[in-house]
Amino acid sequence: MNETRLCTIEQIEQFLGASAQIEFSAHGNDAQRYEHISRVLKRFDYPSASGAYC
Repeated sequence: MNETRLCTIEQIEQFLGASAQIEFSAHGNDAQRYEHISRVLKRFDYPSASGAYC
């Protein structure tokens, strides 16, 4: 999934709510996955979650 256009938590919720069944699969090794997750969380300013934007 390319989530780079999703800039707010609300957009993610809307995307997931409007999507048909979604299947996720692992990509890369553990270190690569954790790095990706870290980048996404930082982009959304988690955990402060103050309505962060891209």
